[in-house]
Amino acid sequence: MLPEKQKLTRSQFATGRHTTIRTPYFIIKISPNELSYPRIGVVVSSAAVKSAVKRNFLKRQTKAIFKESAKGSKDFVVIFSSQAKSSTKTGLQVELRKIFK
Repeated sequence: MLPEKQKLTRSQFATGRHTTIRTPYFIIKISPNELSYPRIGVVVSSAAVKSAVKRNFLKRQTKAIFKESAKGSKDFVVIFSSQAKSSTKTGLQVELRKIFK
């Protein structure tokens, strides 16, 4: 579980000055922050993934990979697409690790 200080709320994410990375499974928006640690926000809509179990699984996996691999002082917002429901656990982990490094 992530500490509260590493969770990013909607109002904390700065609009306009971010880099966007698109993959088949998700879109990641990366923005610099003035803190000494990274923060993350994860969005999995019910329109993209119908099953609450799968949505929670995607959120937990994303936060676990973030916790072990994210460095620096950046804010990450991960927005999952509807193709994420067909992703494998390994495929998702590989994609996320590449981006969080």
